[in-house]
Amino acid sequence: AQSPTFTPTLPGTHTFLLTVDDGLGGTDTVSVTVAVQNQNPFADAGPDQTVPAGTREVQLAGSASGGCGSYVFDWAIQALPAGSTTSSSDIHDPGDPDALLMIDAAGSYVLSLQAYDGASWSTPDLVVIDAE
Repeated sequence: AQSPTFTPTLPGTHTFLLTVDDGLGGTDTVSVTVAVQNQNPFADAGPDQTVPAGTREVQLAGSASGGCGSYVFDWAIQALPAGSTTSSSDIHDPGDPDALLMIDAAGSYVLSLQAYDGASWSTPDLVVIDAE
């Protein structure tokens, strides 16, 4: 007994033909069409972090999985502590999952990470950086 398998790596329509020969002159062919839809990628902004007050640089640790595989990343600031003037320009290389965040005040910084796989964006995932 044969058990052929197929693991799709890209969305699309795939048609397979299977021909069986009984060895006695009888054959039969069946056609199967499989429509593969893209599943959204999953972004992981990494673990929440606590850094000492006065820290100026925080290394982010994001990643992605699922979807079609090759990812584009986008970090964004969602919330800042009172008195902070940190802005999106303080995220060095926001397209890198391991971007560097420059901070300027004690308190909580909330950032989101999204991943794009060429077909769809992930739901944003949040990370909290506490400078205390």
